[in-house]
Amino acid sequence: MSRVAKPSARARAAGEPIRRADGKGFRAAYYDRRGRLRWASGPTGKAADSRRSALVARLQVASSAVQEGTTVHDLLSLWVREVRLGTRTKKARGGLKTSSHTRSEGLVRNHIARLPVANVPVLELTTRDVDEMVRALEDENHLAPRSIEYALGTLIAGLSWGVQKALIPAAVLTEARNATPPAVVRARVVPPFSMARTRELLSAVAAHRLRSLFEVEASVGPRQGEALAASWDDVDWSARTLLIQWTLVWKKGKPVREPNKSSQTRSVPLSGRAIAALREWQQRQAAERRTALESGQPWPNDRADANYIWTSPNGNPVRGTGTGGATHQLKYALKKAAVSDWQEWNFYALRHLAASWILAANNGNLFEVMKILGHSSYRQIEKTYGHLLSEMLKSTMKAANELLDEPAAVRVLAEPGQRWLH
Repeated sequence: MSRVAKPSARARAAGEPIRRADGKGFRAAYYDRRGRLRWASGPTGKAADSRRSALVARLQVASSAVQEGTTVHDLLSLWVREVRLGTRTKKARGGLKTSSHTRSEGLVRNHIARLPVANVPVLELTTRDVDEMVRALEDENHLAPRSIEYALGTLIAGLSWGVQKALIPAAVLTEARNATPPAVVRARVVPPFSMARTRELLSAVAAHRLRSLFEVEASVGPRQGEALAASWDDVDWSARTLLIQWTLVWKKGKPVREPNKSSQTRSVPLSGRAIAALREWQQRQAAERRTALESGQPWPNDRADANYIWTSPNGNPVRGTGTGGATHQLKYALKKAAVSDWQEWNFYALRHLAASWILAANNGNLFEVMKILGHSSYRQIEKTYGHLLSEMLKSTMKAANELLDEPAAVRVLAEPGQRWLH
């Protein structure tokens, strides 16, 4: 019996809506700007066809818009203006955190807009244009290396949004992603864990006002916003754990808690040093509160929605960036303690330090590091700390070889489950 040939994809795209395989309504096929087959769904065939027509019409409008000489700056400005705000989750891939949106808007306005790449028609953007943008930013001594990395990330994020909204073809995004990353990214390697180095760092900040913050960060490595959003209610003194569920953002000068990255809530164990530092800080914070109230000053941390663990002397939560922020305070403490490479340390480096010592303590168990640091997959852990794992494997094989090289005369195998007998 001869088999009936299935219609081609293009034939299906031009045909009538078909019933969904799961039986939940109908779907109609169409092609996006990237030439990929897409489906528009609806409860009925008519609804699916109407949805398809609307999407195709939007694609046609978008195609005519980018052909009118839309520049890179025009697209990025449109992205900053229309992108949906909110934490990026699996259910809202197009969202952008408020803090990231504020930073991206500033980078577009203050840096990208004044460079030649801003005037390049977005459909004609090449890898060379993006490379020239990165090199131009690197030649400016007043710009921090991290800011250059953020500028490139902002450009790629804006182009990615344009592809998602069918405003530009995916080839433009590919050109940008093929650019050579800034030197700060090319040279970034997490140093191997060193107990002596860690003790030197923690000793340097031992007398600092925010010592407890640095202790917690160096031991369990929460993200900066996660640490600064923590409240005293999140500390379980008996279990010696810290509950991490929020990230701190500033909206119009006011601190606001938002769900953390991927909206993950996790409970991380605290070391004895961290617990001791927290108890000491709790007493110091109470003393600062009494001083402020006695002088007639308000204490914002008394609000029901506040109760932050780490506060400034005025009772507001510690900021992450800027003068007086967490990184600024860390650098100041290290400089005062005459640490030679104090300029290379920032708050995020403490997170790397925590990950490296946890890997060293658990013999390279990536799963534990992933859960403590709040990653959703192994990919980022392997990408960032893979070279540390290779060093651990060398130590393991060295110990194995030493065991195998022992003279047979002095090695007797005991019963299963027991140690070697000598």
